Amino acid sequence: MFLETIKVQALFLAMLIMLGLSPANAAERKAGPLVVVSIKPLHSLVAGVMKGVAEPLLIVDGNASPHTYRLKPSAARELQEADAIFWAGGNVETFLIKPLASLPRHAMVVALSQVPGIELLPMRGGERWETDHDHEHGHSAGNEEHEEHEEHEEHEEHEEHEEHEEHEEHEGILQNIDPHVWLDPRNAKAMVQSIVQTLSDIDPRHARQYRKNGQQIEARLEKLDRRLGAELEAVSGQPYMVFHDAYQYLENRYYLNAVGSVVFQMDQASSAKRLRRLHQMIKNDGISCVFSEPEFSTKKINALIDGTDIKTAALDPLGSAFPPGPDLYFSMMTELARTIRSCLSD
Repeated sequence: MFLETIKVQALFLAMLIMLGLSPANAAERKAGPLVVVSIKPLHSLVAGVMKGVAEPLLIVDGNASPHTYRLKPSAARELQEADAIFWAGGNVETFLIKPLASLPRHAMVVALSQVPGIELLPMRGGERWETDHDHEHGHSAGNEEHEEHEEHEEHEEHEEHEEHEEHEEHEGILQNIDPHVWLDPRNAKAMVQSIVQTLSDIDPRHARQYRKNGQQIEARLEKLDRRLGAELEAVSGQPYMVFHDAYQYLENRYYLNAVGSVVFQMDQASSAKRLRRLHQMIKNDGISCVFSEPEFSTKKINALIDGTDIKTAALDPLGSAFPPGPDLYFSMMTELARTIRSCLSD
């Protein structure tokens, strides 16, 4: 009997290892709700609220970008089994729109860009930021545009109705709104409050722990906000250029002066005309630094600054260099401020 018990335990441990789980992690996951989070910064906030209860699962890990990510079958299964799912919204994690629309009704889906208390900023326009509409929509002159217009009028109502029915609950898309809302610690504070409420609703047994953790995170975020303000005050107003327009919330909060982006959209190449404009902006605006991003090639930026004394550094809006967990958000924001100040300092 004793030997049979040992064999059963050994088999159980082997199964856990095959699933990529340690016995401690398995017990921790069983203790609380199954929670799935899309990207690292949001996962960090959720992990902090869930500390001591369970560990949330992360979809986009490592250096992967949510703009180009493809959902893995294992992650799709986790979504189907989840009690709660936190994501920024369909403007960032477009790969989640369809999977979330087909989830079981029991799953609680929260688009953290739309929770109460979030300060939203509109997408920036003008030639420095505005998307190239001809390229984006594929429009051309003459009969093609006319035919597309007639077809649009014919099917618009039917297609909009079907799309509304399919995605209205889960898609979390905000039209003409900058989706990078987590790059403002005050928005992060509003997210934490929503995370606490959501988890308390689906797991009342641990509501007290969620509230306690949430209060501690909010206090850390307030300290972070003051520290970032002091760190960036010396370089506020100094012009610089970013790889893509992801940092408006950080810039708005701390009075930074980004004057344009190298690319309009993550999946579009910069045209020769666009590159000439960038050269002119760099010259006219007295730009001293052009920021890249770790998951994208620096080829365009290197070409722009070749032969100049302009500096370059990498900004990481997703915290890809840091291990997932409750501290990632704070490390990421601190590193962003440090990198910006260093590159803009004489």
